[in-house]
Amino acid sequence: MDDFKPSAFTPFLRRFTDERARDLQDTQQLYYRVRGLHQASGFAKLDADFELGSDIYARIHTLVPDPARSAFCEVIDRILKLERCLFEFPEIDWNRAHLSLKEATDLRHFLRAKEHLHAHETSVLPLLTDGLSLTFGVIAEQRNGRNEIVVTELDHEANISVWIALQQRGLHSLEKAGVISRE
Repeated sequence: MDDFKPSAFTPFLRRFTDERARDLQDTQQLYYRVRGLHQASGFAKLDADFELGSDIYARIHTLVPDPARSAFCEVIDRILKLERCLFEFPEIDWNRAHLSLKEATDLRHFLRAKEHLHAHETSVLPLLTDGLSLTFGVIAEQRNGRNEIVVTELDHEANISVWIALQQRGLHSLEKAGVISRE
């Protein structure tokens, strides 16, 4: 009876354990593990978003006309700031923290996403930079000297901030014009 062996009755015994404390302990372990990954990565630097945005802009700067350059830089910056899993990491004082079930679930979801990012950083980062470079390269080429940006049904709702920023800089948007294709 001294050696514990898993049996069909193990789930019944878990009814008498403190599941909330167990979940909190698992979340804390995940937090510290992912925090170590974040601090060891280049994304922990304060200007990491600027560096990544500069890399993206460097790829498309020859396609962007002079009047629209600041708008493109601002839009790239805004899109990168939407990628919270890349650059942000919450500081939590576990001695004072009392997370609701929703907060704990959201935190675990964020931490798992960040852990996945760091585990696959060499494949995810090129996808992001290539995707944004290609997107903004197509937008810059489609302008052809016009003060308009074409918005299609393919655009993601997160890109709304992109179009608003471009429009604030004097560029206009045409809804569902179909100029940008999936090719």
